[in-house]
Amino acid sequence: MTKRKRAAKRARRRAHNPHDEFFKMVFKQKKYLIGLLRLVFSEAAFAMFVVDKLVIRDSVLIKGPGGELRTDIIVQLPLWGITNRIVILSIILEHKSYKDRDAVLQAMEYYVAECKARSKRRRRQPGEPYELIIPVILLCCEDKDYEPPQDYLSWEFGSEEIPPELAALADDLPVMRCKVFNLRKPPLSELWTKAGSSAIIIYVMAELWGMDEDKIALIIEKIEGLEREEGQLLGNMLMDYCDAADRGVKRQDFDRVDRKRWPHKREEERFVPTMYFGLERAERRGLQKGEQLGLQKGIEQGEQLGLQKGIEQGEQLGLQKGEQLGLQKGIEQSRQDAATRMLAQGVPEAQVCKFLKLTKKELTAIKRKLKN
Repeated sequence: MTKRKRAAKRARRRAHNPHDEFFKMVFKQKKYLIGLLRLVFSEAAFAMFVVDKLVIRDSVLIKGPGGELRTDIIVQLPLWGITNRIVILSIILEHKSYKDRDAVLQAMEYYVAECKARSKRRRRQPGEPYELIIPVILLCCEDKDYEPPQDYLSWEFGSEEIPPELAALADDLPVMRCKVFNLRKPPLSELWTKAGSSAIIIYVMAELWGMDEDKIALIIEKIEGLEREEGQLLGNMLMDYCDAADRGVKRQDFDRVDRKRWPHKREEERFVPTMYFGLERAERRGLQKGEQLGLQKGIEQGEQLGLQKGIEQGEQLGLQKGEQLGLQKGIEQSRQDAATRMLAQGVPEAQVCKFLKLTKKELTAIKRKLKN
């Protein structure tokens, strides 16, 4: 695949990416975002977060004249436990559901844009908070599909052995200070204990493309373990996300596993109620009926308009034809009247024919009418 085709493919993904849309919709809710942060950061680091004062900031980072950068989520929260310091931490979250080797460079671009924006503000006054920034790339892809760069040198040479001649520069190269966390890597035990109800969302996002019957059953069990209202809301969000994704499990797959694993459930307790599929079928039938009625109505209106148009055009043609015939009739009558007067005045027949452009036959007919 050429570079141009790869760029076009990435552009299509960015144009409509249900994975990023779902990520932003869900994790802009503080409850789920806190579970995500608890999973991504170590217990010691998370213990410093004042999550009660967490703020989700606008994700637009101004890059320069006429341009902007837009990451998925920016989180700001103060930190505990720093002696004689007040520190506000900004976490720049960028979600990736597909292979993108430049993801870390993209995160660092966000980092630079944020630093530039802050450098334009007035100087920090005594007692004002210090500000830290951590760019975080969250992956939902296989390790083999992603090769995160660690620094400029390893990014340039990839997995190849670094030339010995460059060993002297290794300690002096700037480090790519970006946290890369693959949501597929944490053990299930750690996922369920740390992330709470967010774990269900993370698990679906991470396993969407490799879901089997056992994984679907586990998700159903976890959602049904929540309070009824939260379980219904979360289940609906997940089903909409699965249906919007280009591949992977769909709503019908969850319904199939639910009925196979738990055949004795009451219908109202089903993960995907029958009412949903009934409404879906009714909607399809309604669309088909609407198309048929619309087609029939269109034909009727077309015939009516066609008939009306035909009548109008017929009247118009009739008037034109009538005018032509009337004009022709009037001209003939005028010639006959003129010939009659000229003959009565004794004008020779040859001169009458020449002057009025009549044939001898036409003049004989006029003379016959005069005798009668």
